[in-house]
Amino acid sequence: MDFMMDKITWLLNKFNLKIPSFTIPWNKLTEMMDIINPYLAQANIIFPVDTILTILIIMGSIRAVLLVIWSLAFIRKMLPF
Repeated sequence: MDFMMDKITWLLNKFNLKIPSFTIPWNKLTEMMDIINPYLAQANIIFPVDTILTILIIMGSIRAVLLVIWSLAFIRKMLPF
C-alpha cells in the first residue's frame, strides 16, 4: 500500500509541474463591471437583474462543486482496490 501511495504522490507531483498556475485577473473584472454597472442600474429599475445574476452564479458554482464531487466518487468506484 505504501508503494502505491508513493507512486500516486510521484504522479501527482509530476502533473503539478506540468500544469501552469493561474491567477484570476480581478482588475479586468472590475473594468468590465464598471462598463456594465450603468446598464444594470437602469435595468434594476424594472427588474432585479443583479440579484438574478448573483443567484445564477451561486447555482452554477454549486453545480460545479457537485460535478467535481460526483466525478471523484465515480473514479473512486471504478478503482479495483
